[in-house]
Amino acid sequence: MEIIRETSTEVVFMDYFEGNPVHFVKNKLTEEISINADDAIRAMGYDGTFEDYLGTDEGLDFICEWKRNNPDMPFWGGAVKRKTI
Repeated sequence: MEIIRETSTEVVFMDYFEGNPVHFVKNKLTEEISINADDAIRAMGYDGTFEDYLGTDEGLDFICEWKRNNPDMPFWGGAVKRKTI
C-alpha cells in the first residue's frame, strides 16, 4: 500500500486487489478509514460504478441484507458516505 496524497486532515492510500487499484482514505483526526466504493466494486468484477451496482438485483439484495443487519443505521449517510478523493 502506498501513500499517494497527504493533507493536514487525511491520508490517501492506494493498493491493488487482483490488479485493480483501490483507494483508501484515513481521516487523521478520527482515524476512520474509508474505501472508494467505485474502486471496490470494480475490483470485485463489476463493470460500472457503485451506484450502478446498487441498481442491480445483487446490489438491491446487498442493501436489504445490510439494512436487516443494521436496522438502526441509515444506508445512505451511514454505511455509505459521499466523498471525493
